[in-house]
Amino acid sequence: MMNWNGLHLLVLLFLVACGGGSDSPPLPPLVQTNFADSLTVNQGGYVDIPLHNSAPGDVVTPYSVPVNGTLTVAADARSIRYQSNGTGVGEEIFTLTVQRQQVTVEVHDVMILVRRTDARPNFLFVLTDDQNVGMEQALPWTTVNVRDQGIDFRNSFVPLSMCCPSRASILSGKYPHNHGVHTNVTSGWGGAPAFKLNGSEQQTIAVWLSQAGYSTALFGKYMNQYPEYAPRQTAPYNSSALVPPGWSEWYGAIDLLPGGENPYSQFKYGLIENGVEVRYGSQTADYLGDVVTTKAESFIARAINSQKPFFAYVAYISPHGPATPAPRHAGSFLGHSFVAGPAFNETDLTDKPQWVNLNPLLTPSAIQAIATLREKRHESLLSVDEGIQRLVGLLQQTGELSRTYIVFTSDNGWHMGEHQLPPNKGTAYEEDIRVPLWIRGPGIPAGKVNNDLVVNIDLAPTFNELAGNAPQATVDGRSLVPLLNGTAPPDWRKRFLVEHYTNVPNFTPVPQPDPGWFEYFAVRDQSQIFVQYTYGDQEYYDLTLDPYQMTNTIAAVNPLVVQDMQSRLPALKACAGATCRTEESRP
Repeated sequence: MMNWNGLHLLVLLFLVACGGGSDSPPLPPLVQTNFADSLTVNQGGYVDIPLHNSAPGDVVTPYSVPVNGTLTVAADARSIRYQSNGTGVGEEIFTLTVQRQQVTVEVHDVMILVRRTDARPNFLFVLTDDQNVGMEQALPWTTVNVRDQGIDFRNSFVPLSMCCPSRASILSGKYPHNHGVHTNVTSGWGGAPAFKLNGSEQQTIAVWLSQAGYSTALFGKYMNQYPEYAPRQTAPYNSSALVPPGWSEWYGAIDLLPGGENPYSQFKYGLIENGVEVRYGSQTADYLGDVVTTKAESFIARAINSQKPFFAYVAYISPHGPATPAPRHAGSFLGHSFVAGPAFNETDLTDKPQWVNLNPLLTPSAIQAIATLREKRHESLLSVDEGIQRLVGLLQQTGELSRTYIVFTSDNGWHMGEHQLPPNKGTAYEEDIRVPLWIRGPGIPAGKVNNDLVVNIDLAPTFNELAGNAPQATVDGRSLVPLLNGTAPPDWRKRFLVEHYTNVPNFTPVPQPDPGWFEYFAVRDQSQIFVQYTYGDQEYYDLTLDPYQMTNTIAAVNPLVVQDMQSRLPALKACAGATCRTEESRP
């Protein structure tokens, strides 16, 4: 709503016009001159816009009226004051014209940025699904404007390479053995139902930020089996109980509709929008990646106008299979040449555990299918890249970019033919547990690379500290703020736990080609990894000598090395809160 008081301005202009006299300064020459000013003002404050070629008696007229403040001409007509109305924020763009005896002597373009007074930072958290490290070709804008404008964490990992447990770790700051989400399925053991039933939804970054006065919103994928923790009695899903605690706004994808529709195809899906089920079809405008971006844009704009800092959790489906690109991007990577690593279709698996050996050598048709999937995965990320560009553009336009942390990562990695394994996740191999993590924000220098061990359980405590909140005793992770400031504490993490569980609790683990049906626990440090399968197999890799994990040297390595790593597993598996950080840092 416009706050321009036309009558007030006319009175002021009249007073200015009548204010000239014999004591007035001489009039500037009648020369039409163009000027431009870019100014900043806090909510409720004011800023004076200089008028360079005006004098008493001139008529100052705004072309296009400002909406978040009012204008008042100074008595000497040498400036005009913009007074913020204290509510609206963002860019104000208008033009002032100064006329003397109906002759234009000044044309003045003005851009004023009205900033909210709450100095706490915003958070734009972007999460992709099943994205492995090394897909920058599909994220050209994000690579240049997020990664290269901040910190690239090269040793970023997940504690369990599976969607739902990883997302629960992001939100809670806990290892899976503490938040209770072990797999993507099975009520009480995996999926969104487990997160709900275990009470973990009550202890998330959304809850902590909401309690601190932040506007919070989730867009896109929450967790697998959402919203089955509120069993469907009638169609459609309509209940405020479907919105987990801590979220001001909620646009969560329904994991599976009664007709079999799901969000992974990016068309013909459903969202729970603030407790109400909304269905989307197969039109171009229904593409889920674009819908997520548009809804996030709207929320961010409204949060800024509400004078509150915000936390936007933007969870894209891409590049999760079937890796459907937006129609405009279909074929963008068709025939693109991707270079496979040394572990691709590894021929000698005699050193590998039994479950790996159960997978046959990839056939030519399987290799072609992987190539096609790789193309589509890259194509599907192009809409994510465009979406991030739109969201960052909005932040820049509203003046919020300079105080917004932008965090980009994935819920887990993804292997595609390494060690003869068909496309999947869930292993302890680097392709699955390592994920991209790029952070840009206030005070973070551009172009930095960090090689410290970080895990996604660190994200929630990081957001919490940056927001000015007291540390949460329930988290297992540690704040990344010291690393953002350029210095790792002496007691920074030296190792972390990798967990993996069967799809069914109390199921006797056996070696099977599908990672969903066996268990393992692993210790990963800066240069090595030890894996213990509950059915008996072990793996050890010196990652400095063997970064592609081609040769399992468990039988040849110094037994004391293996004993040391194996001895750390019980304490890490049982740790909680501060004891996790202690065990990770212990010499």
